[in-house]
Amino acid sequence: MESVNRDEQNKKRGKLKIYFGYAAGVGKTYAMLSDAREELARGVDVRIGYLEPHMRKETVELAAGLPQIPLKSIRYREIDLTELDLDGILDAHPDVVLVDELAHTNPEGMRNRKRYQDVSELLDAGISVYTTVNVQHIESLNDLVSSMMDSDLAETIPDWFFDQADQIRLIDVEPDELIKRLEEGKIYSSDSIQVALSHFFTKSNLRVLREMATRKAADRISSSNQKEARTSNTNWLVCVDTSLSAKKLIRWTARAAEAFHGTFTALHVSSGKPLSKDETERLRENMELAEELSAETVTITGSELATAISEYANLSGVTNIVIGKSKKHNWIFGEDLEDTLFHLLDKTEIHMVKTAPEKAKRRLRFSLRDTISWNDTFKMLVALILATLVSEVLLHLGIGDQNIIMVYILAIVILSRITTGYLYGIIGSFFCRFNVQFFLHESALHL
Repeated sequence: MESVNRDEQNKKRGKLKIYFGYAAGVGKTYAMLSDAREELARGVDVRIGYLEPHMRKETVELAAGLPQIPLKSIRYREIDLTELDLDGILDAHPDVVLVDELAHTNPEGMRNRKRYQDVSELLDAGISVYTTVNVQHIESLNDLVSSMMDSDLAETIPDWFFDQADQIRLIDVEPDELIKRLEEGKIYSSDSIQVALSHFFTKSNLRVLREMATRKAADRISSSNQKEARTSNTNWLVCVDTSLSAKKLIRWTARAAEAFHGTFTALHVSSGKPLSKDETERLRENMELAEELSAETVTITGSELATAISEYANLSGVTNIVIGKSKKHNWIFGEDLEDTLFHLLDKTEIHMVKTAPEKAKRRLRFSLRDTISWNDTFKMLVALILATLVSEVLLHLGIGDQNIIMVYILAIVILSRITTGYLYGIIGSFFCRFNVQFFLHESALHL
């Protein structure tokens, strides 16, 4: 009989309520505990599943008296940790459970990698969840916050999980008041206050984060109100490669698609050449990020990047394409990728996103196979032959030596422009030097 009752409970999915803020200390956990006490007073079975030990006096006092499910002890890297006991909560099966710090990453040995995945299991089991998260942990906004703070934020939750919440409660406080709380020691310990004030908790940062949180909450409400409205016919496509900057493009496209209530696809065009281990790993991470942001991921093979993209866009009804600034060029001083796409896709909007150079691990091993290509070798030979023929004509016409030098300088400039890397420019420079010496010697003999 008990098993039948539990099966009936599991058929009804729990409700997700997120207490959303723009920084630590705005009062998310306090508001969550206040609501929990009200529910408990009405006879609802409310329990604490996990509460972050901030050691804030007001929060500790408010949590006192609320029943708590014991935490799970786990040893990770020689450190004893206490984590959310997912199975313990499922067995207790309260009506509502409080789970602080939604974006938390679980240590190895836990069933799920991320805490939001634990919360998803609880919701599927029919348990309602109250939880907290800050705006900087929303995946699509991660790159904006990281660039503003000049640091990477590893703990994030996918936008789709945030958007599926039954209720979002925005917890807001003036930046001046938040800084005052910090200075009074109500947020961090005394030895961390000055560091926080000089880095994260600057007034300008807090104002931007506050605006981002308000907009995200407003977009979520607007999206919910338009669920029954007609679906937008915008179909976005982001071009994904193995670069470190691809994540910025993916997040930018996810925000744009959400704003226009459209869909988006992450497309990778493979040239057929084998990727290195690092490139394979980066590509996998980029495509996984796109999937987390509700994108359809597609990989196709094509020797010409622009042609492959345009063909897929035409077949799939893509209305908007997002690319980073391309450094790939067609023959000699040919068009950039974006220019070629403009010509091939006259009815599709092309969006170029500026990508700042990112720090990458320096390659210590030189790979000749990755540096030399038949295409670039052919370009080098053509450039050198043309320069030699022109110089031979100038020599027979008796035109000055300076012009022959300028011809080879121009050849080196063109060669550097149309080939990849520095190798062909260096090789071409040596050949040009010997050829110039030869023509100068021939010119002297004619005098």
